[in-house]
Amino acid sequence: EIAPELAQDLVNCPTCFLRFPAVSRVTPEVARVLVSGKQGLQLPGLTEIDPEVAAILAASPNWAPYLPDVTTLAPEAAKALASFVSTFGDLQLTGLTSLEPGVAAELAKCQRCVTVFPAVRAIEPEAVTAFAGCKRPFALPGLASLTPDVAADRKSTRLNSSHEWISRMP
Repeated sequence: EIAPELAQDLVNCPTCFLRFPAVSRVTPEVARVLVSGKQGLQLPGLTEIDPEVAAILAASPNWAPYLPDVTTLAPEAAKALASFVSTFGDLQLTGLTSLEPGVAAELAKCQRCVTVFPAVRAIEPEAVTAFAGCKRPFALPGLASLTPDVAADRKSTRLNSSHEWISRMP
C-alpha cells in the first residue's frame, strides 16, 4: 500500500509516469492524490478495487485502466469503470474470474470497447443475458462449458448462435 505522503511526493515529479506493479490495494485518499497529478498512472498490481477508488480513478483521463490481477468486481465498481471506458477508452480486466450478473450488466453498457475475459471459467445465465444486447463484441476464451441453464436461456441461446466462437471454446 502507498502512504499518502509518498503519493504526494511522487505526484510532484513532473516527468514521472507513475506505475505501481506491486501495489495490490489503494485507499481512496491515496487514489485522490495520485490522480491529482498530470502524469500517467498505472496500477497493474491491484487485486481489488472498491467502488470509491474505482470512481476516483475513472474520473482521471491520466489513468491507464489495465487491471490484470483484479479477480472480482462489485457492480458499483464496474459501473464506475464502465463510465471511464465510455469517456476515455478501453478497460482491461484480464484476471476477472467471475462475472456476476450485476457486474455484467454494468460492463455491457460500455459501447466503445471490445471486452475479453480470458480468466472467466463459468458464467451465470443472467450475466450472459446482460451481454446479449451488446452491440460490440466480447469474448470468454476461458469458458469451459455452458451449463444447461445458460444454454436453455432464450437470450443466451440467441447470443450463442450469433457468437459461435463463444460456445466453441475448448
